[in-house]
Amino acid sequence: MRGSSQLIDYTYHNDANGHFNLIDYFVASPAIVDKCDDVYILDDADNPSDHFAVLCKVVVPNSTTDSNSKVLKEGKLQWEKGDTVLYPEVLSQHLSTLCLPTEALICTDHCNLCHKDMIERYYQDLVHCMNNAAPYSILVFKSGVQKHWWIPELDELKQKCIIATDTWKCFGRPRSVDVNTNRFRCKMK
Repeated sequence: MRGSSQLIDYTYHNDANGHFNLIDYFVASPAIVDKCDDVYILDDADNPSDHFAVLCKVVVPNSTTDSNSKVLKEGKLQWEKGDTVLYPEVLSQHLSTLCLPTEALICTDHCNLCHKDMIERYYQDLVHCMNNAAPYSILVFKSGVQKHWWIPELDELKQKCIIATDTWKCFGRPRSVDVNTNRFRCKMK
């Protein structure tokens, strides 16, 4: 992550009007707020927005992580652009390794806790198979929110904005010289 070595004390900036304010906040339950470790304002050149990202490290008691959600953490699955022929084939291969809990499924008497656990485990295995099959045939968008209007020319403009912002930071973030004018122009494009 590209960041500045200078301390930033604002999260919103409007360069044209010269406004710099601390207006972005985290809202969390009191159980989490008491365990806040660090808060950082991320001055990242890759972010051309007028709001800087804010990072808050917290310790959440009894948190669980699901290894099946790894794909979702890496990016968003684009089901509409997936291979609808390949996915069922790959999924079928994954599902073929599962054992159907027939004893639990055909139970007609008072089902015991063991049967419920078997069904729950089978359900978790199904979800695991679906998540593991997806990366083989479903595209993953890795950048957070996909913008349907994004075109390749915008990648070039964004890169120019990043370079201009990095240059501006190297000069100490001046507000009234050509390096700032260039940064602002790149950002507006």
